[in-house]
Amino acid sequence: MKQGDFDTSLILGTAGHIDHGKSSLINMLTGTNPDRLEEEKKRGITIELGFAELTLPSKRRIGVVDVPGHEKFVRQMIAGATGIDIGMLVVAADDGLMPQTIEHTQIMELLGIKNILVALSKIDLVDDEWLDLVKNDIKDFLATTSYAGARIIPVSSNTHEGKEELLLALDELSAHLDKPHGFEQAFRLPIDRVFTLKGVGTVVTGTLWSGSVATDDILHLYPSNKEVRVRSIQVHSRSVERAFAGQRTALNLVGVDKNEIQRGDTIAAPGTLQERLVFDAYFNYLGKPSSDAAFISGARVHINHGTKEVLGRILLTNNQEALAPKESSFVQIRLEEPLMVRAGDRFIVRSYSPVHLIGGGNVLFTEPSHRTKLSTEELNFLEASLQGKTDDTVFYYLKSQTLPLGTAEIAKSLDLANKEVQASLDALLKQDALVKIDINAKALYMDKNQLSDLLARFEKQLIAFHHKEPLKHGISDAALRDLIDKRLSLPAFGALLLRAQEMGLAEINEEGAIVHPQAGIGAKQAGERTKETMYSAIHADGLTPPLSDALIKELGLDSQLAMRMLRQLAKEGRLERIAVDYFVSKENYLLALEKTKKLIEKHGFADMALIKDELGFSRKYAIPYLEHLDATGVTIRKGDTRVLR
Repeated sequence: MKQGDFDTSLILGTAGHIDHGKSSLINMLTGTNPDRLEEEKKRGITIELGFAELTLPSKRRIGVVDVPGHEKFVRQMIAGATGIDIGMLVVAADDGLMPQTIEHTQIMELLGIKNILVALSKIDLVDDEWLDLVKNDIKDFLATTSYAGARIIPVSSNTHEGKEELLLALDELSAHLDKPHGFEQAFRLPIDRVFTLKGVGTVVTGTLWSGSVATDDILHLYPSNKEVRVRSIQVHSRSVERAFAGQRTALNLVGVDKNEIQRGDTIAAPGTLQERLVFDAYFNYLGKPSSDAAFISGARVHINHGTKEVLGRILLTNNQEALAPKESSFVQIRLEEPLMVRAGDRFIVRSYSPVHLIGGGNVLFTEPSHRTKLSTEELNFLEASLQGKTDDTVFYYLKSQTLPLGTAEIAKSLDLANKEVQASLDALLKQDALVKIDINAKALYMDKNQLSDLLARFEKQLIAFHHKEPLKHGISDAALRDLIDKRLSLPAFGALLLRAQEMGLAEINEEGAIVHPQAGIGAKQAGERTKETMYSAIHADGLTPPLSDALIKELGLDSQLAMRMLRQLAKEGRLERIAVDYFVSKENYLLALEKTKKLIEKHGFADMALIKDELGFSRKYAIPYLEHLDATGVTIRKGDTRVLR
């Protein structure tokens, strides 16, 4: 589905001072009064968000959001401005620039709204000379913003003068816009209204930020993570089967009551959002009204994101203590209650008390550790993320993480689509900037230099292990993984171990333990000495050597190493393990076995007394010996006697 395959894919948002005629202009353009509350109509000001739909001369339809202009309703203005593609700054000709004109313009800039025009309203109330003065004031003001050169269209809601020019200007702006941001991403809609309709049930509305939604889709409400189903969809009072990014959308939901949802919640595709209490960001500090006061690191503020506002603190990075007005910085934001932010989102910052707009910024990374000191790799990563350079973002993220990661893991951490990350990984591989590590059907990626450093840690940790434990014959894979980096999955560790073996940095011994090829030689030699010492002692004592614990103590050996060597001797076939702690040499065992068979053949059976006399056993050795013969299928027990099987 392409953007051109559906209507109302772009949102026009109004902005401007109270009583400058925003709602009247929308009514003139659309035939719809966006003031939906009786109180709004009585007072003549917009309190809540208002919505309408505008058909342009090209027959293209765009959604319209009318936002409050009064200073007490800035929070609603921010909620309405979120998701806007075109801003219409309304300035009354009889008033000119006013405080909310400036504040709303700043909010549009901070939210990344790039396309605006100015509707110079109420021109029927002023003469031409005054109109020119106001126009020049607006041009001078816009020149100090990112909107320098924006068109200014004189218009009157009373006489409809300038209406056609305004519609054509809006048509021209919308025709040159790309498809809405997030068109191909997962569905996400911040909720700005929730209500119930008799016979219909729970309804939520909002501007669809990304993706699309269809009837019968299963979605999740965040932060509650409650599962809901979409019964029906409307886009500007028209029933549709699917709504798309950029559209004003109403969803009738099944499985949730109105009192379980509130403005500020988000509805999204299952598993695509997480609560975030901490995130890294780029913060633009505008300053406080009529003040040159600096922003102090750690200050408590109001954070507005989407349709929600929470309290939090902004911490400047790398030992910065303050920001002067108009300065910017990478920051870490720590919230008092969670937001459902994703990398790339915009937010607005207002001072704690008194509440004033003081800045805003970009969400850059939603999975940071608690830290304000940034490494070079972290700074490069955040800079690339800010600039939207996906290849560099992926590259520096991998460098900052210092371990191999798969495509899906990277995409999840960076809030990017899998195919977008994979394209960057493929490009970086072609540039020889990364190394690809294959694990069965999965591929992991890592910076070349950091892979070399990680493999060097195999050698370093193995040498340290052998130095600390000279008698141990190796270390397990799980133990070595924990020494190198506990974040490594065991499959990833296994792939790295294979590379370390190929480079001669590690090897796996006969027992499956990991050793260093050179540093492990001393332990191997010690093991061989222990093994031969024990074999000689056991063989010399015939069928009645000391049991293992006593033998190890008698010989003054390391118990763990000695037991390992006993098991190794049995595995090699040089010892026969009669019981858990009773070993005899294979040579002596075979002699005893031959004598036992002849004894049974002579008497037709063998009992404890005959065995003890024939082999010189005490009861301590005779019982486990006979049980061993039964267990290995040489004899069968009948009462107190044994016969050959």
